[in-house]
Amino acid sequence: MLAWDEHAKKIAREVMGMMCEGLGLDTRTMKEMSCLEDRLMVCHYYAPCPEPDRTFGIVDHTDAAVLTMLIQDMIGGLQVKKEEDGKEVWMDVKPIPGALVINMRTPPESVS
Repeated sequence: MLAWDEHAKKIAREVMGMMCEGLGLDTRTMKEMSCLEDRLMVCHYYAPCPEPDRTFGIVDHTDAAVLTMLIQDMIGGLQVKKEEDGKEVWMDVKPIPGALVINMRTPPESVS
């Protein structure tokens, strides 16, 4: 767990630095705002369901953290909301083996 924590913190530091750069801020801004101080590890496992059309899944939500790192299994199920033709629609996020999915707080400007 300690090794995971150190690795996750390193990745978060690099991603947050890139976010700052994209917002036109100094790359250390989020670190100086203490955005790297708190970390939480949450594990969810949803077993394959023989009747997926009869399930509800988790309610739509916005992650409270500035940055959320996810590791998906190959079953999938992660969706993101996007605007399409003036309407909000849910879109599946296709799992990529070995990839991290990184979600940022909406809107990212809230930390600038």
